[in-house]
Amino acid sequence: MNVEELMDAIGKVDLAYVKEAEQWKRSRFSRKAARWALPAAAALALMVGGGYYGVQNMKQKNFEGTAESACGSAMESAAEDTGILIKESAEESVLSEESVVINESEMFQTSIASMAESDHTDRLSADELQNYFGITIQPEVLPENLKLEESEGYLIYYNAEGTVINDNNSLLYKDASGERSLTIGVRTVDMGEVTKFVSGERPSYLNGVEVTIGHYKDSTEADCYLALFEKNGVYFTVKTEMLTEEEVLDVLRELTGE
Repeated sequence: MNVEELMDAIGKVDLAYVKEAEQWKRSRFSRKAARWALPAAAALALMVGGGYYGVQNMKQKNFEGTAESACGSAMESAAEDTGILIKESAEESVLSEESVVINESEMFQTSIASMAESDHTDRLSADELQNYFGITIQPEVLPENLKLEESEGYLIYYNAEGTVINDNNSLLYKDASGERSLTIGVRTVDMGEVTKFVSGERPSYLNGVEVTIGHYKDSTEADCYLALFEKNGVYFTVKTEMLTEEEVLDVLRELTGE
């Protein structure tokens, strides 16, 4: 039934009332729509805002994570570099500072290597021998009362091509009694008498030179020391009898010095 038919059924009705009723219906609908539309819009805004915040927060966390990772990598790299520097500094420190280890040694071996027939020989004095090696082999400060024993000369052997095949020589220092002695053996080749430790002794460091020092007792229970080292291509074998540890070290300090 439409409006006109209803009007015919109930009689004449003022159209203003009908128009008012239609407006009230539309108004009521608008208020209902507003009641759900506003919360929906708010929820939508919250979702959009929350999503934006979440994206921004994720970006920020990713940035922070990247920054922390970069910072951590930089710190780790710096730590590694510092570790290398510390390690290098520690090694340099060991070489520059004196570190003395006296090994209690009972085992070492001495061998005598024979050489091929020489073509010619040079006979040198102690001073000439020092000039030949080019480094200090004669200590200026000797243990008390020790003097260099006289020698007929120190021999250097050459082959036909003029190459040195044996320059192994020893300087012997003794006191008047002959009980206290210092022997300094020097060579650049493994010929003649060669002495080596066989027990894995720990090294000392004197003036940046690695020196292996052993202490032992001879058949008379006298204190003896054996020190082996290499400097500038010259191999030293230092033996002492009845010298104190400090006397031995003073000799080694001079031989390993500049």
